[in-house]
Amino acid sequence: MPHAKPQHPNASLTPRGRRKMVRVVIDEGWTIEAAAERFQVDAKTVRKWRDRYLVEGETGLFDRSSRPKTSPNETPPECQRRIIELRKQRRWGAAHIGHEVGRAGSTVQRILISEGLGRLDSGDRATADPIVRYQRDRPGELVHVDVKKLAGIPDGGGWRIHGRVITDNGSCYRSRLWRDALEHAGITPKFTRPYRPQTNGKVQRFHPILLEEWAYIRDWNSDQACSAHYEHCVHFCNHHRAHGALGWSTPIATLRDNVPGHHTP
Repeated sequence: MPHAKPQHPNASLTPRGRRKMVRVVIDEGWTIEAAAERFQVDAKTVRKWRDRYLVEGETGLFDRSSRPKTSPNETPPECQRRIIELRKQRRWGAAHIGHEVGRAGSTVQRILISEGLGRLDSGDRATADPIVRYQRDRPGELVHVDVKKLAGIPDGGGWRIHGRVITDNGSCYRSRLWRDALEHAGITPKFTRPYRPQTNGKVQRFHPILLEEWAYIRDWNSDQACSAHYEHCVHFCNHHRAHGALGWSTPIATLRDNVPGHHTP
């Protein structure tokens, strides 16, 4: 039987130490007081473990759970069902749900965690259904494209170093230049549905990787220095960085058996 909480291996009253203590009382006839003095505990402690051992045997020498048998303040089942329903239907956070059902946000979060709903990103944000990942048959068959706006960095550093504020604009996917470039390459564009970034989720997920591991990993002194590190970051992400979505493998390792020979690094 496992302990309710870990104990130091050299503690005097581990189950093994308790067994020795009750044995000297039961088998060797020691008095309660003598055993208490020998094991440096109170006489009540000796009586407690002796009585447990006599009633329950070896099992009685292990710690019991401190959880009460009844919990009058436990959240009623119907309230728990309402919490789960609001999470799935509304995609609200624990504090918002707690406000609606009259419970503390910490209580709501505990219930959500026990039901596997502790994280909002554990399912599709629109339907709350489990995320179904798709994978194309051929590398390059479908390419996700998106824009992430990053401020330009003047020589000497930008606002992160000097407190300047500098803005920039991203390109538009319906521009003539974009359309002409796709036609020249023989690429057919597809557009995501409004308010459905999940459709383009692969590149959406790539954004925070770039921000955390490239753009904001340090204070760059210039656009040139930042751009020079970009290729290194992409190479690391493709060749060396483990990805949870790939079973903690790398993209190159996943593609190794599918990439045509002239594209193999």
